[in-house]
Amino acid sequence: GAFYSPFPRFWELMVGALLAISTQVKLIERLIKYFKLKSSLLTYTRQGFALLGFCLLGYGFHHITHSLSFPGWLAMLPVLGTALLIASGPDTLFHRYIFRFKPLVWVGLISYPLYLWHWTLFSFSSIIYPTLSVEFRLGLIVIAIVLSALTYFFVERPIRFGINFRRTKTIGLFALMVAVGIFGLVCYKGIVVPKSDVDVENIIADKQWTY
Repeated sequence: GAFYSPFPRFWELMVGALLAISTQVKLIERLIKYFKLKSSLLTYTRQGFALLGFCLLGYGFHHITHSLSFPGWLAMLPVLGTALLIASGPDTLFHRYIFRFKPLVWVGLISYPLYLWHWTLFSFSSIIYPTLSVEFRLGLIVIAIVLSALTYFFVERPIRFGINFRRTKTIGLFALMVAVGIFGLVCYKGIVVPKSDVDVENIIADKQWTY
């Protein structure tokens, strides 16, 4: 539904775009200089942004559950909270004593592969097995972390930061994206029928997705 549709969620991308632009042009510094305010106000503003952002994220983590409608106005909590934390800059108390903690930094580095891997593992496991024990879920988390680390070091880093074969990588990634799109369209049109004994449609219809 709305979770995967870009139309009700485009504003989230716009928040990120506006944040990038305001950071690039140093909007806060310009406003303080324009209104001839004290330069120390910049420090207090950044600390306030970090504190407010942290509170919004904490409130969202505590109150947003699967029983609530999401995304909706509740999505403003994590989106604005994250934007404020980023806008506050790297020198606030939160950044110096929390976000520079090396284990957290490492999790941040593998966060996107972790998002992709954990969702895939949990989704297919829930389709194949009717119930997942706590031990099984913990095992999936460990597997997702290992796969995410391997993906980051052997796929993401070479593609993003490797200096060799830049043109080849660009063309290859574009071709792969087109191929995946064509394959998805072929499956959607029913030209390719999946061969499986698992009644996927009924499982998806009856499943309570709580993660």
